Amino acid sequence: LVREDIATRLLNGSSVREEEFGFLAVADIRGSTKIANTYGADAWNNFVSSLRPPIEKLAEQYSLKLQIIIWDAFYFSKAKIDRDDRDIQNFISFGEKLNTLLAFAFNETFPEERLGKGNP
Repeated sequence: LVREDIATRLLNGSSVREEEFGFLAVADIRGSTKIANTYGADAWNNFVSSLRPPIEKLAEQYSLKLQIIIWDAFYFSKAKIDRDDRDIQNFISFGEKLNTLLAFAFNETFPEERLGKGNP
């Protein structure tokens, strides 16, 4: 996922500065195929679609942008990372909060499949 102006310059062979690049983080939900097989692809797709607004809101708190969702994978971008302990800790905190959000939503939507901490 590259900004359009940067992609154009790259494709034209123009130079791009390192600080113009962004970073991509991916979160993938484990066990989604089993759930989709049990409840149906439509139920899974509806579940994932319902997650977009709260996940976008959470991502914004960490200066991340939810770019795209593909089946059970959420792709986030960040314009720049300072590569210091603060940014690393922010990614860890975001992952923990995202895991909590996903586990809660999953347990509410598919209570028969109860997930424990760390399973999504």
